[in-house]
Amino acid sequence: MEIHDYAAYLEFFCHRVEDKAADPSYQSILAPDIPHVALEEGAATLRVIAGHYAVQTGPARTFSPINVWDLQLNHDGATMLELPEGHTAMLVVLSGTVHVNGDSIVRDAELVMFERT
Repeated sequence: MEIHDYAAYLEFFCHRVEDKAADPSYQSILAPDIPHVALEEGAATLRVIAGHYAVQTGPARTFSPINVWDLQLNHDGATMLELPEGHTAMLVVLSGTVHVNGDSIVRDAELVMFERT
């Protein structure tokens, strides 16, 4: 058993109108079950929790098409993420400071919502 200095708890609701009658469910996902994608030139590692990135598929079951990624950006690392057409992206910084699109600074516990692709 590995013990880390923090635990993350993520709860998201992603029902489509036609799925509103579906029973809610809980899914336990352990760190070893989450696939990793190394991004260009070692700038970051992306964990695919739900949905897809590159050739990886996350273990979380969803009713709606949703991607949930955990991006570990290295110090002074820079990357660009490709989003599926028609998706809206949000970024939550859990720890650190991130420069977004070259002009915005996002810090701990801040959320940014991007325009739909």
